Amino acid sequence: MRPRRTDVGRRIEKVARRQSSTAPANLPAKSIEAYHLKEGLGTLSAHGDAYHTLTYAQVADVVLKSLFDAATFLYATADNTPAAKTRAEVMAILSGQAAAAFAMNSQKLTGLAAGSAAGDSCTWDQGAIRCINIVFDGGGSEIADNSYVDVWIPWACTVMAWRLMADQAGAIKIDLWSEADGAANFPPADGNSITNAHEPEIAASDDYAEDDDVTDWSGEALAAETVLRASVDSCTTITKCTLALKVKVT
Repeated sequence: MRPRRTDVGRRIEKVARRQSSTAPANLPAKSIEAYHLKEGLGTLSAHGDAYHTLTYAQVADVVLKSLFDAATFLYATADNTPAAKTRAEVMAILSGQAAAAFAMNSQKLTGLAAGSAAGDSCTWDQGAIRCINIVFDGGGSEIADNSYVDVWIPWACTVMAWRLMADQAGAIKIDLWSEADGAANFPPADGNSITNAHEPEIAASDDYAEDDDVTDWSGEALAAETVLRASVDSCTTITKCTLALKVKVT
């Protein structure tokens, strides 16, 4: 039994027949993907040679190919009506900037230096800062000279600063040796010091020291896969100490 057509259904079919005459030439007769009815009644879809009336809910899922191309996006305006938007208009919506003032490929990221220009390269620094903590523990006794800890660094980075934190007042000096190809040339040697005679040091008698400027070092830029050896040059009284290196992943 054929379902009874309502007045709305007859109007849908009438408009669909009218619009089907404008279907793309490469589609078979009676083969249309979907036609939007400007009257707002619904749409007609084809499955094989049979037409099916879609509900309003189904209409909401219909994408109107005639509204957009490879250079545009669909954007829902009032009443969820899709409208074609260019890339610049979409970026303007997302950024809150006026569409007329937003040109693709000519925008600067906020927070960059005033002298930066369109086309300048930039690096997302949030999350690119790491801290490498190296702990020396004498087990209740003074940390022995020439004690060392090896650290594998899987990513390229640059040392930016250091902190030394001891369990008690005393003195300690720690050198850092690097070996870029740790797998082939392990272990790092004294001749590969990166501190240029400016080793992290707690001078007697204190329990803390820091340096936020290591530009006087000679090898603070470390390659990926570097093995870094922290070696105690000398120590007095201190039994436990942490060397913290602030690095920026590059």
